[in-house]
Amino acid sequence: MAHEVRDDAIVTETLEEIEAFVKEPGRVHYIALAMQGGVAECIHTLELQHYVPRTPRNDLFHIRAIIWGDLCWLLVSIPDTERHFMKTVSTAHGLRITNGIPQGVTTEVIEQFPIKGLNVFTLVTVGRIPVYRRIS
Repeated sequence: MAHEVRDDAIVTETLEEIEAFVKEPGRVHYIALAMQGGVAECIHTLELQHYVPRTPRNDLFHIRAIIWGDLCWLLVSIPDTERHFMKTVSTAHGLRITNGIPQGVTTEVIEQFPIKGLNVFTLVTVGRIPVYRRIS
């Protein structure tokens, strides 16, 4: 189950509904751990610079909160033709776009993030965020 804001209301969706949305052509999707350094700033900047709230362009920007592995993950969706916006903004905020989806590892099983596809990528932190710098 996930939540998305539509027309200033929070809408609850099933994973099946999200999977159907992800399969629609013409969009690219980015998964990020909500509490990860740089993520909130990146998504906020992306929206304010390219998908300004209360404008028709904002209808092209979708963000969902998904609880997985007891953590809050974000799924950001934008037009595939505008993926360069995320590339520029994510780099500026110390993030890198990677192929694939997150995996959770326990002593018993390896679990994959419930949303996947060829148009789904993951944002990961690169070494510029202070918490990830090596202590000498």
